[in-house]
Amino acid sequence: MKVAIISDTHDKIDALKKLFEFTKKQGIEILIHCGDVCRGETLKEISKNFKKVYLCWGNGEILESFEESLENVEIFENVGSLEIEGLKICFSHFPNIAKKEFEKGIFDFVFFGHTHFPSLKEENGKYLANPGSLSFFNPTFAILDTKEKKLELKFLKEINNSP
Repeated sequence: MKVAIISDTHDKIDALKKLFEFTKKQGIEILIHCGDVCRGETLKEISKNFKKVYLCWGNGEILESFEESLENVEIFENVGSLEIEGLKICFSHFPNIAKKEFEKGIFDFVFFGHTHFPSLKEENGKYLANPGSLSFFNPTFAILDTKEKKLELKFLKEINNSP
């Protein structure tokens, strides 16, 4: 199974639409968002494009705009954790929280955002990663292949949305 990991989308609908096209063609139905969606309307648009969305609040959320709960969206306050196909995954918006979770050594993958720059650290078969930002500089996101236990960084400008 493949899972998309994004962060810091900051209501950039055009970038999200390109991501949606890519993930649909790849058959990706699960999204982990490491925070800074910003507005509830953007989260609603995201939820229409995935079977399941996991979101951790960032520092840019305009909380009063999240008026309705969405059936396929699970929201975590500071840190989220889940298991997908035997992989233990943790995510937060904030690097300091993610680093503490990574240091516990219980998660296979720990994701974070906030810095807007992609990064990857591997230690003893465990990974600490930032998918970068989908809205700033050279927009990036990540794809996790749970079967292969492999993480791949994608540059939005380089993805080919043709069949």
